[in-house]
Amino acid sequence: MKNISKVFDAISLILGLFKPKQKTIYLGGTISLYSYRDDVKKYVENNNLNIILIDPFNNNDFDANIKNDDDVLKAIKKIRSYDEIENIVSRDLQLIKKCSAVVAYIEKITTGTMMELVYAKILGKKIYVINPQNDMWNDIWLSYHTNKFFITIEDCFDHINKIK
Repeated sequence: MKNISKVFDAISLILGLFKPKQKTIYLGGTISLYSYRDDVKKYVENNNLNIILIDPFNNNDFDANIKNDDDVLKAIKKIRSYDEIENIVSRDLQLIKKCSAVVAYIEKITTGTMMELVYAKILGKKIYVINPQNDMWNDIWLSYHTNKFFITIEDCFDHINKIK
């Protein structure tokens, strides 16, 4: 039955009936480095990559006026109750469940980002880390949870785009 499905998918692609399946990527990473998400979005869009981005900061839990790293930190400081925290974390976990892979931009390890990576690993998701300083690969826990390290956004998303 699986072979028939593969043949059907191949014929459909050849005939142009279906687009190739898009990869869905959860954008994780340090809150204070929010702006990398805009760079990723521009790169994916400008290069017509077959990738859907899931940004946990694009939702109703945060102020819609978030434009930069400082805005994110201000929005986080407004969170006061355990219920608000629980809603945010639960929502992020649900988003990770829906994705095919997680990309985390890490200049230094933070608790929240590491928790996202551990959860993604438990679910069997692919995990890619962008580390511009190229100094995190020797962290045992981070390396254990990471499928591949990259120094640039471009290298990471070109790699993901080439995966079938």
